[in-house]
Amino acid sequence: MLKSMCVTLQFMRAGKRSIAVGLLLLGGFVPIVEAATLYTSQQLAPNRNLVEINNDTRLLTMRQDSPALAHLHIVIENWNLNFYSEFRPGTLPGTTRSIGKAFNDTQQITGYAETADANGSIYAADGYTVLNPRRAFLFNGAFVDLSAYPPLNSANVESFGTAINNQEDVVGYWIDTAGKHAFLYSHGAVIDLGALSGANSPADTQANAVNNLGQVAGTSRLAPGTGPGANAWPHAFMYDHGTMTDLGMLPGWEWSVGTAINDAGEIVGTVHAGNHAVGCFIYTGGVMRDMGVLGNGGAFPYCQVYAINNAGIAVGYANAIPTPPDFQTTGPFVYSNGQMTNLNTLISPTDDLVRNHVVLKNATSINDRGQILATTGTPASGGTYYILTPILDPSPAPTPAPTPTPTPSSTAPEASMADGSSGGGALDWLLVALLGCGVILHWRMLPFKQKQASPISG
Repeated sequence: MLKSMCVTLQFMRAGKRSIAVGLLLLGGFVPIVEAATLYTSQQLAPNRNLVEINNDTRLLTMRQDSPALAHLHIVIENWNLNFYSEFRPGTLPGTTRSIGKAFNDTQQITGYAETADANGSIYAADGYTVLNPRRAFLFNGAFVDLSAYPPLNSANVESFGTAINNQEDVVGYWIDTAGKHAFLYSHGAVIDLGALSGANSPADTQANAVNNLGQVAGTSRLAPGTGPGANAWPHAFMYDHGTMTDLGMLPGWEWSVGTAINDAGEIVGTVHAGNHAVGCFIYTGGVMRDMGVLGNGGAFPYCQVYAINNAGIAVGYANAIPTPPDFQTTGPFVYSNGQMTNLNTLISPTDDLVRNHVVLKNATSINDRGQILATTGTPASGGTYYILTPILDPSPAPTPAPTPTPTPSSTAPEASMADGSSGGGALDWLLVALLGCGVILHWRMLPFKQKQASPISG
């Protein structure tokens, strides 16, 4: 039981809201924050392609020191308040550069590595053929070449890491002559996740996210004839220890992609139609639900969702009602408890974003502290990035009433829970378990800390 708590502390349900206890990271307590009323901003340095924010306010970034793509680097940046540092892991040996796609709370990274020519290009003269196969990797203090493991080590195979959890499990996909296949790397072995269509159909499966329980979200093509007409449409899936489940489809849409998953098994992703409309969904309680759009959506609703944290809060961008003088067509959103809200309306009125009339366009990542990575640009343009930190409770805490001192002959009753049961013993057990998890995680982290040549200090 204690071991399972160290993987993830479970949620206590109160109606439709999740009251999260928290996560233990590196022996410390990280609260899981629900949706905030307001946010404050912290502007980040320019010239960054920011990928993700973790629970320790570290950022996984891609930085380009000069115009040549050969000078593209993975950089982990520490943006904790009043402190900045960075760490550059380098690249997979034998390659020109590594592209970071995801990292975890202990700064382990996955992605893929490329080998470029003198001009920084990875393509032949035709602009299509790759000179050298791209290779999935894991960085855990040293680079691990995942393409060395079967079946990724077959001839003419390219592989890509897309996500990593805190247990060092990596998911991604590989491409061969038969198509695209999803994989899970765990405990030194690569597992083929299979496909919704079965083993004899054309391969088109991709894993995009993995939670701390080893559950995977992605997309897989169905067997021919199962979609509208004779088409083989892809559907979002959940893979759970050997079983791949089709998440279904929202009415009126044709295909779907699962993009992120939290430790409660909630999945967010996109649904698509032939007219290029894109919507967002959340899969929770075994049901796929429409997340809606900002504003009226227009003739062609458009929505992209990138991340969901362990409190069930998701972020992305969607159609928004045009508002003078900016006339924005899309806006960043935060989604919580069935409601999609434009993130621009949740910035503190005293914040520099509001005072300087800065309009955010996209929200790309969220951690369990409720911190959001947002930008003034679109996915194509980048823009200026900000960390948005929730203001949890600006009002002062009430002064508690004095507690009468019991007489020596009396016995103070245990605090009663809502269901009438005693809660004192459960609380004591939880505190002991939390301390135990902290010790275990701290002990498990020691080898990684010792072998990491240049860690980021906090």
